[in-house]
Amino acid sequence: MKLRRFFVEGEVLGPGERLVTGKRARHLTRVLRLGVGEAVVLFDGSGTEYPAEILEVGRQLVRFTVAAGTKIDRESSLDLVLALGLSRPRIMDLIIQKVTELGVKAIVPVKTERAQRWSAGERGASRLKRWERIA
Repeated sequence: MKLRRFFVEGEVLGPGERLVTGKRARHLTRVLRLGVGEAVVLFDGSGTEYPAEILEVGRQLVRFTVAAGTKIDRESSLDLVLALGLSRPRIMDLIIQKVTELGVKAIVPVKTERAQRWSAGERGASRLKRWERIA
């Protein structure tokens, strides 16, 4: 069976016990149907993964015992740059989100013959800010 990975917000994890509450706990117990004794991997976004085991399952909480973490480098060694023809704003938002998830390091918007109209004024600046937030 596949070892499931879960993002945990907040302070840096470490050996000991960790409590997850609210929607995340409900997702773990009701949707994924994880129970006491099952092994998972918790990660905190800093590149460190922590093996954990479920100790207690409640209606709105899950208590884990967390082992020592190991630093894992999942970043690609390739520096990918994507030249992207301008599309409609909603399509551009989705493309930027997905290629960022795939590991593209830089996105260069390109005005092509069949590209959508691009306004260089205030509207264009707000789109660029939005795309930076998405990426």
